[in-house]
Amino acid sequence: MRENLSQNRLAIIPNRTHYDVFFAPELPATTLPFLDGETKVKTWDEMVSE
Repeated sequence: MRENLSQNRLAIIPNRTHYDVFFAPELPATTLPFLDGETKVKTWDEMVSE
């Protein structure tokens, strides 16, 4: 059943801890590409340069 799942990824959101990460405005933009199954996810450099 895992053949349709994306590869695992690690997302590091600067200046956030595991306590407040769910309130981070960066969280949706970071996690939605992974959850949507996009194969080309932006790198951190691409995300912060927008």
